[in-house]
Parts: sequence; C-alpha cells; structure tokens
Amino acid sequence: MELEALKTIWVKVSEEHQKSYSVNEGLIQSMIKQKSNIEIAEIQRTMRTKIVFASLIVLVGIFIVWSMVNIEDFVVFEQFLSKREGIVVWSFCTILIAIVALFMTYSYRRISQLLSYSLGVKTTLEQTLKIMKEVFLVGTLSDAVGSPIIMVWVAYVQIYEEQNFVPDQRVWFLLAFGLGMGLLAYFLNRRVQRNKFGSYLNSLKDCLRDLENLEDA
Repeated sequence: MELEALKTIWVKVSEEHQKSYSVNEGLIQSMIKQKSNIEIAEIQRTMRTKIVFASLIVLVGIFIVWSMVNIEDFVVFEQFLSKREGIVVWSFCTILIAIVALFMTYSYRRISQLLSYSLGVKTTLEQTLKIMKEVFLVGTLSDAVGSPIIMVWVAYVQIYEEQNFVPDQRVWFLLAFGLGMGLLAYFLNRRVQRNKFGSYLNSLKDCLRDLENLEDA
C-alpha cells in the first residue's frame, strides 16, 4: 500500500516537473523570438536606408549621363576624362549601383516574406542569416570589382593620354594598381558592412545558438 502511494506521489511530482519545464521552455522561446524580431527589424531599417540612398545615387547618375549625352558643354571631371570616357564611366557606376540596390531590395522582400510565413523561429533565423550573407557578398564584391575597373580606366587615360596603347611597363603598373585598389576596396567595404550589420547579425547568431542549446537540453 505504501509502495503504491509512493508511486502515485512520484508520478505527480514528475508531471508537475514536466509542466514546469514546458512552461519555462516556452517562455525562453518566446523571449528569443522577441529578441530576434527586434534585431531583424533593425536590419530591415538599415537596408531601407541603404536602398533609398543607393536609389538617389542612381537617379543622380542617370541625370549626369543624360546631361552629358544631350548637353554639348556638360562634362563632369573633364580634367580627368573626355566627354565620351565620362559617359562610359558614369554609366558603368550607375548600372553597378543600380544592380546592388535591386539586389538589396530583393533581399529585403525575402526577409519580409519570411516574417509573414508561419515558420519556426529557428528556420526564420537560419534563412535570415543566409540572406544577409548573400547581401554581404554582393555588397563587398561589387566594390572590389567596380572600384578597380574605374580607377584603372582613369589611370590608363592619364598615363597614355592621346597615345595608342602599347604593352610596356605601364601595363604592369596598371595591373598592380588595379589589384591594390581591388584589395583595398574589398577590405574597406567588408569593414563598412560589418559596422552596419555586424552587431545585429551577431545577436541573431546568439539567438540561434540559444535555441539549439534549448533543443539539446
């Protein structure tokens, strides 16, 4: 009789412990979800700012290219580039920035769609981190590729001036100059990207790690 009573007490204690654990686990998940939503909202706010800023630059670039094409005396940076060269360089810059702005907009919408779906917190965090890695990569590589092309072109115009292209030691200088500018642009832009998004992404990684630890407990 005493053994049956002890068994009954043990079952009740176990059930109460399980209920308490479930309540605590649900509370922790709710807190993690709230924190991650705040961080994702901050990421989206920063992305909106970058999209607006990049769009304004694209509009300015379009205006400059249109003016250089249609207004005879309108030349930007004429001390470095001829009118035709200026049109090529400004068109290239405008198109490059437009591509980055469009990709940023596309990524912003993907994150918004994730939040609208009935996905788990872990899945949302994993997908958001994946999207932001792509944003980092595109933003960093666009500068690492675009900046050297523009700078090498300007240097080429200044070095060769009105001369025909000759494959001499000046070519090695241009190659070294382009490589140096590419590396500099890559590391500088990667630092800029980290300063803008790094703290938010680290918080999301912490949330994901907490969820995984909770699942393993």
